[in-house]
Amino acid sequence: MNGVPISGEVVAAVATAFVGGGGAAAIIVKAMSKPVDDATADKIRAEAKEAAQRTASSEVDTLREIIAEVRASEAKKSERIDSLETRLEKLEERERHALTRAAVHEAWDQLAFNFITGHDRKFPPPPPLAHRPLPEATE
Repeated sequence: MNGVPISGEVVAAVATAFVGGGGAAAIIVKAMSKPVDDATADKIRAEAKEAAQRTASSEVDTLREIIAEVRASEAKKSERIDSLETRLEKLEERERHALTRAAVHEAWDQLAFNFITGHDRKFPPPPPLAHRPLPEATE
């Protein structure tokens, strides 16, 4: 106690000598292993935190990949819809032209039929133009 520091080993040796045996040694070992246990616990917590961060990072990457796939799929669907709309417009235009041609042709057929029946009364009438309206679009 005159200012000389005493090491942990000396204290352990003296305590073992006084107490005289294994029980004291176990207490001393337990006391000396506390810093090691604390360091091990800190290491385990740090590793668990790192694993959680890796898992979260992996989940974020997976979600980003899924979002990219969904966006690509939606873009593809949008392109397909645009293509179908263009095709539909062209088909509607074709139908308008076909109906116009049929109307003009029907008048010509009637004139030709009248001319022919003027010379041959037994000539059969022309067959009607079969026009079925398109079914209405449902959404």
